Order: sequence, then C-alpha cells, then structure tokens
Amino acid sequence: MGSPHSGRAPQAFGIGIAGLGGIAEVHLQAYRRFGLRVVAGADVVAERAQAMGERWGLPKVFSGPDCIQEMCALPEVDVVDVTVPHYREARLPAVQAVAAAGKPLQVQKPLAQTYAEALELVDTAERAGVVLRTNQNSVFVPAFTVVHDWLRRGAIGKPYYYQIENRGLWLHNHPHFGWRSRWIIADMAVHHFALLHHWFGPPEAVSAVSAHDPSQPQLVGENLGAVTLRYRDGLQGVVINNWSYRGSKLRAHSHEEIVIQGAGGAITATSAEVEVATLEPLARTYPHVEGDWFPDAFGHSMVAFLQALSDGRPPLCHGRDNLQVVAVCEAAYRSIAEGGRPVSLAEVVARP
Repeated sequence: MGSPHSGRAPQAFGIGIAGLGGIAEVHLQAYRRFGLRVVAGADVVAERAQAMGERWGLPKVFSGPDCIQEMCALPEVDVVDVTVPHYREARLPAVQAVAAAGKPLQVQKPLAQTYAEALELVDTAERAGVVLRTNQNSVFVPAFTVVHDWLRRGAIGKPYYYQIENRGLWLHNHPHFGWRSRWIIADMAVHHFALLHHWFGPPEAVSAVSAHDPSQPQLVGENLGAVTLRYRDGLQGVVINNWSYRGSKLRAHSHEEIVIQGAGGAITATSAEVEVATLEPLARTYPHVEGDWFPDAFGHSMVAFLQALSDGRPPLCHGRDNLQVVAVCEAAYRSIAEGGRPVSLAEVVARP
C-alpha cells in the first residue's frame, strides 16, 4: 500500500501548528503567502492560542496540557509544524505527541541545544516510523539557493575558503534568547552550519572561541562565537556571529555576508543580493534574486517538505541528516571548553 500522501500537491496538505508563539507568526505569514492550508493550531497558553487563532483565522485551536494530542487527533491534520521552544522540556513532549499520532513533522531550527537531545528527538520519530525534518530555513533563502546553483555549475572552480559574518547588538527582552548557557552558536550560527552542510557536507574538524559582553551581565549565553571549520578535501572557513557589536557597520541577521572563494573566482552574497566574480571569463555577474529570508524561506522550506512527502522521498534537512549540523555546534562548544582544541565530528557522534 502506498503512502496516503502520494501524489498530493503541497497545497492539499492540512498543516497543524504546535506552538503559537513568536516564530509561528513568520510560519503563518509564509504559509498564507504560498497558498498552504493551516487547519489547526495548539498552544499550552489559552490566551495566546485564542489570540493567534483569531488573528490568522485558524479553523480550530487547542490549548492546555494536552493540546497537541488533541490537535493531532484531527483527521484533517496531515503534517505538524512544531514551533515550541527548542528546549528539551518543551520540545521532547511535543515530538513524542506528534510521533505517537503517526503524523510527519517539521521541527523549527535548531533541532535541539545539544547533540544528545537532538538524537533523542530523531530516535523518537524513527521508532514511531514517522518522518521528521528540521526547518533549517537558511537552506531555502532565495539568494542562497542562487548561490547553490552557481556553486554546482562550478562557476568559481573548487572552493578553498569561505567566511560568513553576522554582527549587530542584541538588547531585546526575549523570553528565550541568551538566558541559558548556550546561545549564539547553538541558536544563531546553526543557520550557517546547516547552509554550509548543504553546500559542502560535514567538516572533519571544528575549533571555536566565544565571548561574553561584559556590558550585558544579565545574559548567560555567549554573545559572540567565531567557529573555524576544516574539511577533508582542504576546504576551510570561518563563521562569525557577533551580537555584542556597538559600531555602525552592521551585518545584521538576516543580511549577514557570505564570501566563498574558489580557484576561478568568488561569490559574495547576502539574503538580498548575489555577486559572482569569475576569472574565465573575466566578469562580474549579479543574478536576479526573487524574495527574501523572511518569510519566503519559511514558505519554500515547508513546500519542499510537503513535496518530498508527496514524492515518497527523504526531505532535505531530515532529522538524521540534521544531526550532523547539531554535531558542529556540539563540537564548537567542546572546543571552547578545551581552549580551542580542534574537535572532530566523529568524536561528537561517537560520544553523544
């Protein structure tokens, strides 16, 4: 017997959203723009569930401790978009509830804060026989898909170096960001690690440094992380996420700068524009970019997931593959704790 999702258009799926907090706003905006059907939402906080349901015209809304189970019981919910916070005490019960209902699920990035917790989520879904993928939306940013195409064409030859830089100042009173021991690398740089994994595969070794802004003692997690990745084929790169920068030359998320250098040229990009400089022919090309990171990447991401379910193939950024991305974060934190020692991904995976 074939999958019940076989041959269905993405717009024919019924989406249930588990968690109606801040990031769910972006998801809902994107799904409306892309013509996707959100048939229900769930949140433990009744006031938040009601407000989001009214604002977005959700057909059914559930609240309370069993809200996700109740939502998943609806026959019209074909797939669940998990947007609850990525801390184990919130995310694991959500994933368990969806998996128990036998529904495919997308989990908002990051999959988890640690490799062990991410592995627990993936194992939960696999034991239940359901598809889990991570919404690593950076992979679906329109400008970055243009970069991907030019890399695959070999426009700049074999890449030997890249750098990604994101800098700004975080002073917002956010309910989650910065209040736990892991922050910028686990929550922000993971965007970039997923993108690099998509382009170049997993690195062989990772080394990192981090810093705390002394002017913001109220924050627990690191404000700044600089991570170096080295690959078996000689490629190397650095990812810098600095959210304690007080200058005026910003590269704020979602307009971080990406530079990729190859033997035949260089690609420079943000989420809004791309420049391809080639040696043969000697030229600078500025490909057209249609759309931006917010909310378009979220819409493209869900469409890709639903299309994969329809086609019966593993989705891009599926849970088991996304463990490699979380492993980069884990290796970075281990390197920081050990004075910048290069840490291999094999070491992290072998000892979750």
